[in-house]
Amino acid sequence: MRGELDYDLHPVKEVNSLTLSTEGRLSPKYSFGVGIVRFSERQTRYLLSVNKKEGAYRFGVSTNYSPDQGFGASLTFSVGLSRDPHSGRWFTQARSVASSGAASARVFLDSNANGVMEPGEAPLPCVGFLVGRAGPVTETDQNGIAFLTNLSSHQDIKLNLSPGTLDDPLWVAGRKGVCLVPRPGKVALIDFPVLVTSEIVGTVYRHEDSIKRAAAGIELELIDSERGQVMKRVTSAYDGFYYVSEIPPGRYILQVSPEQCSLLKLAVPTSRKLELTAEGDILDGVDFLLEPLGVPVDSRPEAYETE
Repeated sequence: MRGELDYDLHPVKEVNSLTLSTEGRLSPKYSFGVGIVRFSERQTRYLLSVNKKEGAYRFGVSTNYSPDQGFGASLTFSVGLSRDPHSGRWFTQARSVASSGAASARVFLDSNANGVMEPGEAPLPCVGFLVGRAGPVTETDQNGIAFLTNLSSHQDIKLNLSPGTLDDPLWVAGRKGVCLVPRPGKVALIDFPVLVTSEIVGTVYRHEDSIKRAAAGIELELIDSERGQVMKRVTSAYDGFYYVSEIPPGRYILQVSPEQCSLLKLAVPTSRKLELTAEGDILDGVDFLLEPLGVPVDSRPEAYETE
């Protein structure tokens, strides 16, 4: 609801016009407006409008009627036109595109983990994006392309894949996110590789008094062989079981934490050198046996009596 009063204070105090109007929605795409204007000359004008502000184009009809001047009407039509450089397709929308930015995001399964889409690598459809803190706003088409429009220009925007829209639980985004500053009327080209990750599963045992027991609370470290950095840390459960998930392709070293072994006065078991492929590997039975200091160490459990 809206009210508007137009009046003069000098040289004569008088009301020139009084306007009352209301606006609302007919549907998610259509809105309406109804109003009445009363002039000081005791003339009355009635207003009615219907507008389409969402969808492929913008359209509006405005009419007015007064007993003295009769009917009047106006029509408006506009369309925002933009082109996706990735696919070459043209898109239309109701909102203007000249003052906002856009991005063309392509998602593909990176089978060789090099971050570049090469012949034979499959595009991924139905993958959603997170723009800032908003929920998935656009999904990729059959060519793995999502055309994101109406991005606020000259402002930092964080663009991420929505993990819940990836079909396979072993798939993860090869890029943690992209920060871009949209420019008016420009389209940013962005590739989002998706990697097939691997898993490592095993059990940690502890040898005490000739009995092999499950070792709980033991920390294991997954180290990137090339960079020498700890990529993941996990702790064994009450039954000694551990699980390392979402490991990108590469060469790694899996070891029991040397610091914890020192605190517990245990010998550090032999570490495992692993090479995980881009096809996704599930390594099961990668077990470790912890021995007291001074006992020969072997990371493969022997045929001890188990408790």
